[in-house]
Amino acid sequence: MKRIKLGSVIITLLFIATFSNLNSQTQHWDIPFPETVFVPCADDGNGEFLTGDLTIYFVLSKTGIIAHPHGGYLIGSVTGDKYRAAGSETTRWSPVKENGAEIFTIVQRRRFVSKEANLLIKTSLHVITYPDGEVKVTMDNSEVICK
Repeated sequence: MKRIKLGSVIITLLFIATFSNLNSQTQHWDIPFPETVFVPCADDGNGEFLTGDLTIYFVLSKTGIIAHPHGGYLIGSVTGDKYRAAGSETTRWSPVKENGAEIFTIVQRRRFVSKEANLLIKTSLHVITYPDGEVKVTMDNSEVICK
């Protein structure tokens, strides 16, 4: 089952709105980010939801977004296991214009580590903005890889 988290979509749409007004300068800022994800390999293979608050450092330029978590944990809802945000989260887009619409392809990778397991969460989606202001978001793929 594919789910799009509202927080991810809202932040993505805000960046797209900012992107259209961005000139040659680069912008950057920290954003608190609540996260919830189901991890099928957690809880000894029974699966559980991990939830928590992260702080993400975003850099926005004309070529896309790069985002790095630099604080926060996800906690297992059943086990209480703690997963620390680690490595880097990379969010990139490549805007394409087609029939008046602007299509953004977005790829996200989030890494989390704990004494129980290391996780890589990969998501790819498309955001289409139409000339009349309509916005459509479709998730192409979402995957949790346990190591």
